[in-house]
Amino acid sequence: MVDIFLSYASQDRERVLPLVEALQQDGFSIWWDRNIRPGPSFDREIESAIQDASCMIVVWSEYSIESEWVRNEIDEGVRRGILVPVFIDDVLPPLAYRRRQAANLTSWDGGRDGAYDMLLAGIDAVLEGKGQPDKNEQGTATATRSQGHPVDTPPSRRRASTTISKTKASMLAGICLLLGGGGIVTTWIIMRPEPSAIQPAHVIRFTIPVGEGAELYLGGERDTVWGRPSSRSLTLSNDGKSLIYSAWEEAADGRKSRLYVRRLDQERADPIVGSEGASNPFFSPDDAWIGFFVGSSIRRIPTAGGNVETIINDVMSTGRFGPRGATWGDDGTIVYGDYDLSKRLGGLYRVAASGGDAALVAEPDPETSKFGGYLQPHLVHGGRVLLFHGLTRTYNPEVAEIMALDLDTGTQKTLLTNAMDPQYAVETGQLLFVRQGSLMAVGFDPDRLALVGKPVIVLEDVMQALGMPNTGWETGAAQVAISSGGHLAYVQGGAYPGRTTAIMRVSLEGEAESLDSDSLISMSYAHPRLSPQGDRLAFDVHQGRGSSIYVHDLDRDVTKQLDTGGFANVGPSWSPDGQYIAFSSDREDNVANLYRMAADGNTEPERIAPSDQPQYMSSWSSEGVIAYLQGSDIWALPPDGEPAPLFTSEARETHVSFSPDGRWLAMPPWQR
Repeated sequence: MVDIFLSYASQDRERVLPLVEALQQDGFSIWWDRNIRPGPSFDREIESAIQDASCMIVVWSEYSIESEWVRNEIDEGVRRGILVPVFIDDVLPPLAYRRRQAANLTSWDGGRDGAYDMLLAGIDAVLEGKGQPDKNEQGTATATRSQGHPVDTPPSRRRASTTISKTKASMLAGICLLLGGGGIVTTWIIMRPEPSAIQPAHVIRFTIPVGEGAELYLGGERDTVWGRPSSRSLTLSNDGKSLIYSAWEEAADGRKSRLYVRRLDQERADPIVGSEGASNPFFSPDDAWIGFFVGSSIRRIPTAGGNVETIINDVMSTGRFGPRGATWGDDGTIVYGDYDLSKRLGGLYRVAASGGDAALVAEPDPETSKFGGYLQPHLVHGGRVLLFHGLTRTYNPEVAEIMALDLDTGTQKTLLTNAMDPQYAVETGQLLFVRQGSLMAVGFDPDRLALVGKPVIVLEDVMQALGMPNTGWETGAAQVAISSGGHLAYVQGGAYPGRTTAIMRVSLEGEAESLDSDSLISMSYAHPRLSPQGDRLAFDVHQGRGSSIYVHDLDRDVTKQLDTGGFANVGPSWSPDGQYIAFSSDREDNVANLYRMAADGNTEPERIAPSDQPQYMSSWSSEGVIAYLQGSDIWALPPDGEPAPLFTSEARETHVSFSPDGRWLAMPPWQR
């Protein structure tokens, strides 16, 4: 028998040699193909070595992710549950092999550090018969508990320093809430070993019925609109012993939400009295209090039970859409995200946890910043450093940034791009964030506001408020919670899956029928507009990763997507002669502006009213005047003139439309 079979790409042989030598010095026996000669028995020898090995390490690199040899070898390791992955390059493994946490050796210098210790922990878990669990498949209904027991490790198998670093090698943990279908919530927690004793991780699995077919749905009352939370709906206590989540249910008098607590030493989740209407829970640093949102207020309740106290009452964004994140600092203050409708700008505010007035901490500069808001704050380093992410007004996740703000000096740095919802595990030194549904981790030094190493994927298919049908709910918040010690809980689901809608034809008698077309497949249609001649239909399609403009020929039953560029392209409107389409797009400068292009797609989009403010197309009159929204007001662009305000008020106007003769402008009455 051999301890470890090493699977790697031959091009990496010299890079892998230091790892082999380090593991051999730790007392492990290694089989690798450095000295084997190709020949008729080559395949049989490798197959025999795999069968004899107790553990398999796959070394992921730019070469190995493309290697069929490597894939063939590790398939057996996956089947036997003995695979331990490591990275030597910042790469994305093939989809079938991404479910296991990997040791990041991209910056390893051959010595003893946290990444190497994590690799040793993974090897030990396999050799001691525990393996590395896959994340459960959707619909798993089995609830199990597996408690680990101390296992003596032979002295020859380790160096003198046998204790795994508590601050670097803590095992991540996860809770997987599977929504929809069977409505089963499968949960697993991997508890890190204590540094005082060598023992394998122990796994706790349990299920929580939630979603379709169950009594409870994850989220708050505002989340009932789209069936998915726009804010983080779960939180772990800092000691990793309790899980709090918000959930709603159908009631005779409407949909009601509240908080539930699931202590890991108990078999059930209990409702928290006094938390009615709650969403977005978060713990105080000492776990003595639970903060949460209700309507436009932030409240708190003792973890042990007691009276609810109101911290602040005038959080604007929660009254209209929902929370934009909150974090409780060691200094007794809470930082939360809010959206100022008058400025159309999202900022971060701080209030004393005991209550009082809020003060602005940070917001984008409306004159120079590409961002329309800061969200999902997370205090670290004793409350001296604030992590958060910025979103553009078109909500393109690829240009979202995670930033760090030193609250003492005012220094602000961008840490990551195409990244959202930062959280920090104090004892592991890891910054966790979400990149379009994938949970990732990277080292972070809060003293220097600097990353350490390169990000690696921890989990995929993590539920995130991304691609939501309404941008008011587009927060980027992920259903991930971590404790300060590195325990982790998460919810599966990825970005919003999108909805399929139908384009309806309505007669003058009020009879509606679905548009019969072979070229219109099931998609999420919006803003349909008939051409003046009535022979074509323009609309936009929300695809989860942006939106595009389409034109459908009603006579020929042909549908064409226009090459508009940009991430968000919405609100098409026809010119009076039916030759052009005007729409809103973020194709330049990360801000939505008006563009015009030929309806047949044979011209490039032309920016027609350049502005650093977001613009949204509304209506094109028979006289050639374009009405559009800029800020909270209605603007007009004449055929041969300059853009100017057409109608302004204290309210926020939307969805305006010209009458057929171009003399009147209609808008919803509640928005005047």
